[in-house]
Amino acid sequence: MALAIVAAASGHDGVAAATTDTTEPAEGSPAEGSEPAAASGVIPPGGDGSADLGPFKLGVINSNDLFPDYAQGLEAAVAYANAELNGLEGRQIELQICTIDYGAPDDTQRCANELAAAEVDFAVSTLNQFGTHMQILRGAGIPVLVGTAVSVPDYTTDGVYSISPGGGCAGTLTAMAKYAVQELGARRIAVPYYDIPSGVLCYADSEQKPLDVLRGTVDGATSPDAGSVPDLVREGIPVPPTDPDLTSVANQILGVEPDVILFSGPATSCFPLLAALNSVGYTVDEIPFVMSTSCFDQTAATDAGENAVGVYFIGSAGYLTRDPAELEGAQAEEAALYQEKALEYGLDEEFLTRNFAQQGFTLVMSMVQRSAEVAAGGGQVDGTTLADAFAVTDEAPQFGSSPISCATAPPPYIAVCNRNVNVTQWDGTQQVPVVADYYAMDLLDGTEIRTEPVD
Repeated sequence: MALAIVAAASGHDGVAAATTDTTEPAEGSPAEGSEPAAASGVIPPGGDGSADLGPFKLGVINSNDLFPDYAQGLEAAVAYANAELNGLEGRQIELQICTIDYGAPDDTQRCANELAAAEVDFAVSTLNQFGTHMQILRGAGIPVLVGTAVSVPDYTTDGVYSISPGGGCAGTLTAMAKYAVQELGARRIAVPYYDIPSGVLCYADSEQKPLDVLRGTVDGATSPDAGSVPDLVREGIPVPPTDPDLTSVANQILGVEPDVILFSGPATSCFPLLAALNSVGYTVDEIPFVMSTSCFDQTAATDAGENAVGVYFIGSAGYLTRDPAELEGAQAEEAALYQEKALEYGLDEEFLTRNFAQQGFTLVMSMVQRSAEVAAGGGQVDGTTLADAFAVTDEAPQFGSSPISCATAPPPYIAVCNRNVNVTQWDGTQQVPVVADYYAMDLLDGTEIRTEPVD
């Protein structure tokens, strides 16, 4: 979920082929003639039934300046899949990353046009606050996976599949709001949010609206919990995206006298906000702090020391970076695989515990899983068959994640495939599981998407 992004001005490199040579082993792969490492049982090596179709072109739109961890997670997973999993059922993956200026919607359109001209088989949109690329990509017949859903097109576009853990803002932030009220007993909630397009949308639709459903002030809401907390008070606090000093924001937050604080963004924003709150007298022991898992970074959390102990994280399960010895079954296998292969195939160690790196890795591994389903049904893997495999998922297993269900996505959020979230709590060394498969999108049932905050 990373909606709290500084809209930095940056250059772009156009479409860059990150993995284009399909005849030589990818960098970091086992040497020729060596025995490849055994693949996890949850990600078995693929067959070669689609090899005659040639390379599989995967286009990516990402801000490499802001989200280098997302790009590296994708690159490491592609290199691993090509070297050890036979790509997508025999089709080596050619990864083309088009990097954008995050604050420029026309730059997103430029990338969409370049990927369409390159005739990619599939596209990935990591985190894009405008969604101006969707119409171009879908108009060219290109299916799209979304990593972090933060725009209306991410939710509502046919042929788009938002599969990353937590369902973007609609799944994760709504769950944060519901958990704060129903499990933590909050009646006064402070919701700081970044004052940029994605921040405003996510606050309005996925925090303010579900809280208003609980208050009973949203027309059409059909959730059984609608109107159950009529005395609920919620206060949004816009955060200037270019202000490095968050002291005034911290004072505004505490001025609400909240029972709980909610915040979503990357670790580079979340922990500075926590530090600003600490500087004006705040402690987690007195007022619970609920963050999205996009906030999580092992180093930042550890460096915060006692000030971070007790912070809740809601979103993806977070098990990929836990000690595999503490896990069981598929989770243990997946955690061991990610921690070994992501680093082996080029992920910077500093990014290993970041949520976006994990999501990038998961996006590719999910494509590997769905490709196996296509092959098992007697088909060959191309853009259409792979999209069809995502479209019919119903509690389908997904690497590093809760199961995905694109077939039952609730309208108008028809592209939100991964809706269950997990609640963990930081104990100073790791995220301790609190609740698994927590669901909150029922609070959005019967409502229209809210694009602007209301009084």
